[in-house]
Amino acid sequence: MVPGSATTESARPPSSAGGAGAEILTGEFQQDGFRLAYSVSGRGQDDLVFIHGLYSSATAGLPLADQLSARHRIWAPDLPGHGGSGAFPAEASIEEAARAASLFIRARCDPPIKALIGYSMGCVVALRLAGSEPELLNSLILIAGPAVPDRIPLWARGLASPVFCHPTGIAMAAGIRAGEMAGRVLLRRNGLLRVLLSGAASADRRATIGLVQSASRLDPERVTRALHDTPCLVVHGTHDRIVRPFHALELQRLLPQSRLHWLSGVDHLAPYTDAKRVARLIDSFLKRL
Repeated sequence: MVPGSATTESARPPSSAGGAGAEILTGEFQQDGFRLAYSVSGRGQDDLVFIHGLYSSATAGLPLADQLSARHRIWAPDLPGHGGSGAFPAEASIEEAARAASLFIRARCDPPIKALIGYSMGCVVALRLAGSEPELLNSLILIAGPAVPDRIPLWARGLASPVFCHPTGIAMAAGIRAGEMAGRVLLRRNGLLRVLLSGAASADRRATIGLVQSASRLDPERVTRALHDTPCLVVHGTHDRIVRPFHALELQRLLPQSRLHWLSGVDHLAPYTDAKRVARLIDSFLKRL
C-alpha cells in the first residue's frame, strides 16, 4: 500500500455481463486528491488494468473482464470525472488521468502489470502512462484508440465545446449513426444502451473538455518514443465510425513492434459487443510474451 492512500472494498453479487458470471469486487481508492471507484475480478495471477474511454466508465469493460477472468485478474478504475469517481483535483487533462492511473496501479496492483488495456480515449491515457512510466507494465493493448490529434473528428469537437459537450455525448450514447445503433443496440442490445446512457449521464463536463483538449495537444511521436521495446497489440474494428480505422494504421506506424489485428465487421463498441473475440486476441497475445 502506498503511504497516504486509503481504500475500501465491498463485494457485490456475481455479474452476468459476459455470461460466465465471474465474481466482481468494487472499491474506492483515494490518493493525492484523486478518488477513484474501481472494480476487480478474476482468479488469475497476472494483473490486467482496463482504462475506459470518454463518456463511459469501467462498466463498459465488464463483458471483456468476464471473458478474461478465468486466467487473469482484471482491474478497472473509473477515470476522474467519470462513473463513480470524483472530479479531477486540478485541471482535467490526459496527463492527470495518466497520473491517477499510475497511482492506482502502484497502490492496488503488483507492478509491472501483465498488460495495460486502453479503450477509445483510454488508449491515449494508456499511451501517456506507458510512455512516461514504462516500468509499470510488461505490455500494452490498444482497442479502438485515436492516434492522430490534428485530425479530431466532428464528434470530438462537440465534446470539447462547453455548449455542445453534453448534447454530443448523449447523441453518441443513443447512436451517432442511427442505422447502426438501431440494429445493434435499440433492437437487440438494450443493456448496452443503458451502459452508454449511464456513462454519458455520469461524465463531468469539465473532465470531458479537459481530456479532449489536452489529447489534441499531445505529440504522438514524443509520447510513443519510449515504447519501441514494449510489446503492443492494436485492435480495431473495420466498421468503426467513431474512431476511424486510419488511426490503427497510424498507431502501427508509431509503434513498429506492435501487432495490428482487424475485427471484421465490428464497430467502435468491440469490448462490449464482441468481448469473446477481443478476449481471444488478448489471450493469444499475452501467451506469446
